[in-house]
Amino acid sequence: MAFLDRDGVLVRDVGYPHRPEDLQIPRRAIRLCRQLLGQGYQLVVVTNQSGIARGLFASGDYARFTNAMLARYQRHGVHFRAVLACPHLGGGRVTAYARPCLCRKPRPGLLVKASRQLGLQRRDAIMIGDRASDLEAARRAGLRHALRWTLEGDERGRFARDRAALSLRDRRRPQRG
Repeated sequence: MAFLDRDGVLVRDVGYPHRPEDLQIPRRAIRLCRQLLGQGYQLVVVTNQSGIARGLFASGDYARFTNAMLARYQRHGVHFRAVLACPHLGGGRVTAYARPCLCRKPRPGLLVKASRQLGLQRRDAIMIGDRASDLEAARRAGLRHALRWTLEGDERGRFARDRAALSLRDRRRPQRG
């Protein structure tokens, strides 16, 4: 299984993207997904969406954007097994979502939940994200591999540098709480 962050990995992060007309999917993101599928990985999106808790957009806006993203990827032969999002943020403006939670990366909750729901082994999974919080969530969830990958920049240099920096061999058990 390959866990992928959304903003900055699968779609261009234009600052809380939530409108289908703002959806930008660079070719290199499609190539990444096709490469992973070709290697036998199932793709699962795990994304923090604090814009909902911040009151910048509603959960319905998030759903419409996600559906547009999935449809666009599907047209390119890329299928995702699941999409999980954390709308929470301690101190957010929308009361229903204004709380800390275990699913907001760098906590491992989204990865653990996806693994349980799909009946897959986390240990054999990989996490691909553009931020340190993505890599930390992978470490806390007990994944063996995590890679930093961005839509801009030198892909190979980032892969090589981050693979060496975060092999997860020194992983500790996820902390509770």
